[in-house]
Amino acid sequence: MSAPGYTPYPRPRAPEVSTSFIGDAFNLFKEHWVTYLLIAIPGVLVIGGTFLYPFWQVFQAADPEPSPFDTTSIFQSIGLSIFQGLVITLTYAVFAHIGVRHLRGETPSFDMVGEALVRAIPLAFASFFISVLVAVGTYCCCLPGLILSGLFSITPPIVTMLGKGPIDAMSLSFDTLKPQLWPVTYLIFLTSLIVGLSFLTVLLPLLTMPLYGLVVARLYHEFLDQPSAPIPAEPLR
Repeated sequence: MSAPGYTPYPRPRAPEVSTSFIGDAFNLFKEHWVTYLLIAIPGVLVIGGTFLYPFWQVFQAADPEPSPFDTTSIFQSIGLSIFQGLVITLTYAVFAHIGVRHLRGETPSFDMVGEALVRAIPLAFASFFISVLVAVGTYCCCLPGLILSGLFSITPPIVTMLGKGPIDAMSLSFDTLKPQLWPVTYLIFLTSLIVGLSFLTVLLPLLTMPLYGLVVARLYHEFLDQPSAPIPAEPLR
């Protein structure tokens, strides 16, 4: 029995990662699918164009077998990879930002795109640092790279929603998700696999690009965006 004058209150639930977040993200997408698709179109076109550009160059070139010492081609490839990574990062960050606002009960809008892109510079730096760490981790037996991808996954919404700098956002993401290391690694790997395979088709990326960002938003919402637990009532005097 409870003490006289004491009002029970719900205990806070410990946050945890689940593959059901992919289904939650898809349900968010379905609620405002037109808005999400329209926002996805520019990102998908630019990313698709960067993938196709090298093939276009080969067909346009008089010599389809360029010299391995052609520094122009090397610098073009590096620049294209950097640009492609930046566009992908900003696209996912936009959808993560919109997804968090959507989970709060707000209606997704194009104004939210601008709100996220205001933080483009810290997002770009965070993306660069994460890419280097993930690349080194992938080179060392692949698994460390997958783990780091998961642990740093909520860095973009931390940058846009909390206004953190790149290093602080990465640190907060890492520390927040570390207790759920294996579940979050599996979730991000599975979501990335879905997105990667979708680029073998023509129209599916319009769905999967928002999906990845919304999964990240669901993760952020689970761990850093939940309302505080109710305060227990004062005993009657």
